[in-house]
Parts: sequence; structure tokens; C-alpha cells
Amino acid sequence: NEIEIKKEEWILENRIYRLLVLEKGIITRILDLNLGIEIVDNVFGLISQFPNEEKFGLTSQLSRCSISIPSNIAEGSSRSNKSFSHFIDIALGSSFELETQLIIAFRRHYITQEQLTIIEEKLTEFQKMTMGFQNKL
Repeated sequence: NEIEIKKEEWILENRIYRLLVLEKGIITRILDLNLGIEIVDNVFGLISQFPNEEKFGLTSQLSRCSISIPSNIAEGSSRSNKSFSHFIDIALGSSFELETQLIIAFRRHYITQEQLTIIEEKLTEFQKMTMGFQNKL
């Protein structure tokens, strides 16, 4: 039996929040969409410095999978719980893919250890928060 949820969205201090409330009024989790958007902004800041020969390679891969993270969360939030869970799986897969691609960028000396660490920390936060959220659906 799927639990019916009420979905609300609001903006507070330029951060978009989606609140999912169980039918009995119990708040399960607040999902901060801006964490995914912050990751996209960080990635785009990095890839703007990549060599031109990576334009259709690693640069393209990094931009596509980073954009996939918040996009799938946003699209899935308008669906049923089962569909939402599927979109969350895609977003999580994209976050792990992004992590791998950033390690490749680091090994090619396109980014520094500090730049890698900053985004890895955000990705880890996103992954933990999203997996916990998914378990509540």
C-alpha cells in the first residue's frame, strides 16, 4: 500500500525546498533541490577552465551528468512515489557517475585536490540525504 503524500514547495533565502508530508501530517523529510543545483554550478565553474580538446569528451560528460542530478529530482517529485523513487535512482546514479568523472579530471590535472574535495563533499551529502529520503517513500 503506497502512502499518500502531500507535496509543498517554497523558497527561503534563495534555496528551493520540497516538503513531503505523510497523510497523517508527519513530516518525513525536506529535500533541498538547491544542493543539486549548487553541484551543477560548481561543475560548470570547473569545466570552463578545461582544455578545448575536452569540449566533446569529459567536459560534455561532466555537464550532462551534473545537470541530470537536480533535473531528475525535480521531475520525479511531480510523480507517484514509485515513479519518484525511479527518478531518485537515476539522480543517484548520475551523482556517482559525476564523482568518477571528477576523479578522472583530477588525474588529468584539470582540477586540483581542493576543487575535487569540495564537490565530493557536496556529492556525499546529496547521496546520503537522497538515499535517506528515498527510504521514506
